[in-house]
Amino acid sequence: MMAVPRGMAEPVQAREAFERELERAEGDELLVERGEDASVLVPRLWARGIEHSRGEIVALTLSSMIPEEGWRGAIFDAMADGVAGVGGAIEPAGEMRALDWAIHLCRYSGYLLPFEERDAEDVAGDNAAYRRGAIDVVRDAWADGFWETEVDARLLGNGWRLRLTPRMVARQGASVSFLSFCKNRLLHGFRSGRERAGRFTPAGRLARAVLWPATAAVMLSRVGRHAASRGRSEGFRRAFPHLPVFLLLWTAGEAAGYLRGR
Repeated sequence: MMAVPRGMAEPVQAREAFERELERAEGDELLVERGEDASVLVPRLWARGIEHSRGEIVALTLSSMIPEEGWRGAIFDAMADGVAGVGGAIEPAGEMRALDWAIHLCRYSGYLLPFEERDAEDVAGDNAAYRRGAIDVVRDAWADGFWETEVDARLLGNGWRLRLTPRMVARQGASVSFLSFCKNRLLHGFRSGRERAGRFTPAGRLARAVLWPATAAVMLSRVGRHAASRGRSEGFRRAFPHLPVFLLLWTAGEAAGYLRGR
């Protein structure tokens, strides 16, 4: 299921690459869901696509992702008994602008190669696949959009496992504009804050809201460590000054979500 947010270019290259992978088995299909406007976020597009799909395994991706050869096979190899979802590596494409690096590291620094195949607490929905029978049981968790962190938590709570594999590789190239991604970070951060608000007392929510600049600094440091440990220090350098802006917008949105509550 490929999501095409408003403002993203027509995914000709991505469609062709995924269709080549799906041609390896009869019955696979590629569904594309397009956002009508900028307020329709990717998780809502994924949820719509899942509703329209028919397969026993549902894969999720974005129109900026290009799968490497063997992507489909890696999903089925990792989808062992007891595994409800599989996530893979998300690597940068060959030609990356400074903005592309900032978007990539903001979202995917923890999914850069190399890493060992292992069980995980969550996977990145932009390169993931789920067992339909498992996510149908928690349908209420994605009724308002397939936010993978929320769905993953429910699956783990139901006794399922999640698997992260370096053999399932997608590459992300040019994405949305700077302003579009700024809005994306604010909206996603706000959603995250509202969802997490119920875990804390009012005083705890207020404290987390007030500390949003410090939280952004911690996130920036973590991204830098991931980039350095995986040989992407030059990409991290090129990501400035965009990357700190994206992280600050996320934490500002999350702070507003904490204050608003569920």
